Amino acid sequence: MRNILAYVPQSHTDTGGARLCLIRKKPEEKTAGTLKKDFCREYENSYPEAAESLEEGCAFKVTGQPENSEYKHLEAA
Repeated sequence: MRNILAYVPQSHTDTGGARLCLIRKKPEEKTAGTLKKDFCREYENSYPEAAESLEEGCAFKVTGQPENSEYKHLEAA
């Protein structure tokens, strides 16, 4: 989540960080997916790199486990 916030100005990192934590901690994949889409929609115009980074990071399931072995190297990240 820290890398996503690198694309957001300091003044928005508290709010953005809190929203990213909610996405990560949601046990239901559907709910987390909805929160992710909302975040991306809100941030895509102002901070497109943050939205893109979150989209790319979603190669991980909500639980933080990679969907396939292609992303195995990211487990420790």
